[in-house]
Amino acid sequence: MNPYRINLIFIVLLTAFVFPTSASAAEGQDLITEEDVLSLEAEAGSGGEPYENARYEDVLVVSREAAEMLKLEPSTSCSDHLIVIDEPDSPNACTDIETNPFEMGIEDDFDPKVLVNLGLDSYQFGSRAMRYVEKNKKVMSQRIPERFKRYLGRSSKYLRMMKNILREEGIPEDIAYLPLIESGFYTHAYSRSRASGPWQFIRSTGRRYGLKVDWWVDERRDPVKSTRAAARHLRDLHETFGSWSLALAAYNAGEGKIKRALKVTKAKDFWSVMRTMAIKRETFNYVPKFIAAREIALDPEAYGLTDIKYQKDIVYDQVVIEFPMSLDIIARTAGTTEKTIKDLNPELRRWSTPPVDKYNLKIPRGSRATFLLNLPKIPAAQRVTVKVHIVRRGDTVSEIAYRYRVSQRSITTYNRLGRKALIRPGQRLIIPVSYKTSSR
Repeated sequence: MNPYRINLIFIVLLTAFVFPTSASAAEGQDLITEEDVLSLEAEAGSGGEPYENARYEDVLVVSREAAEMLKLEPSTSCSDHLIVIDEPDSPNACTDIETNPFEMGIEDDFDPKVLVNLGLDSYQFGSRAMRYVEKNKKVMSQRIPERFKRYLGRSSKYLRMMKNILREEGIPEDIAYLPLIESGFYTHAYSRSRASGPWQFIRSTGRRYGLKVDWWVDERRDPVKSTRAAARHLRDLHETFGSWSLALAAYNAGEGKIKRALKVTKAKDFWSVMRTMAIKRETFNYVPKFIAAREIALDPEAYGLTDIKYQKDIVYDQVVIEFPMSLDIIARTAGTTEKTIKDLNPELRRWSTPPVDKYNLKIPRGSRATFLLNLPKIPAAQRVTVKVHIVRRGDTVSEIAYRYRVSQRSITTYNRLGRKALIRPGQRLIIPVSYKTSSR
């Protein structure tokens, strides 16, 4: 093919890519929307993964030679939609103040008043990063103030505990504000990507850090255990990338995606990667969103957020039970309500503790003595609300489960039937049922 034709095709394609067609891009504005900034739907378990349909930023890194071919004004500055560099192999070669401070290692030289021990204050040296932080603040404080006030109200229940755990694990305690943008501190938050809990762990990552997920429990919802797991995960990410901003980005996007982005862009820090198309909008907005949420949380009144209904700090006693117990029985034994037991133990997915030899259970502060005094008085047959079913000829586990409105797994687990779930006529099966079902 004629070399001139090849160059012409390249110029046409490159021109179409460089000049954005959207009105906001044409006006030189950031393509950021309220949904892009904060899309948390964690209430009532109807969580959603933020930015699932978000667009990539209209940013292109081109060489100076290509810019001149397209008759773009050569510039040493880094604009919002075009980065012009001198060498194709050095996409961070912009020379204005927006990127140079990060190349000089300012990320580790921070003002403690901004983000203690995190080294994220260097965003103040980049106008684009500052715009994203400010826009996040505006959305949180002006567009969704009531929702964000709910998040702040829930945060007070867990912050002290989370900060203590983070300090124990050698993690900056300000990371405790991360659930503000992950889940709104809602323990039952669940996203379309199947991430669960206040720290939004997917199942595989949760298990890697010791969080048990099965039919009975989901420890991703346990604020104590999941905080410990998040601290260790973030510590591993920081050891990998050497930067808290990159560690946070990897927490959001995954370690592999950030490694690939650094390799493709040859960048050394998050703020430089943020200016490229190597990561999705969700990820490059993640760190500015965290900074904004944390700064608002420290002084909500400065952003017009008042009358926040802060919840009481979570406190509890802990007991070890050596047999499964229905939650309603636990509540009566401790002198409290079933709702309180569920609130203190959000990892429990069923009406009962799991059928294990030992289970650590949280009960209201000050009720431990009462619980231990009443526990021996409860007959073994009454510790779990159950019914007894005598197997008839032709019965199957699935039919029995349907009849009592319980799962097949609960029947096979309590009766140790094994994977084949074989039953025989005359066999007595224990059917663990909820209090409402047993009363019918």
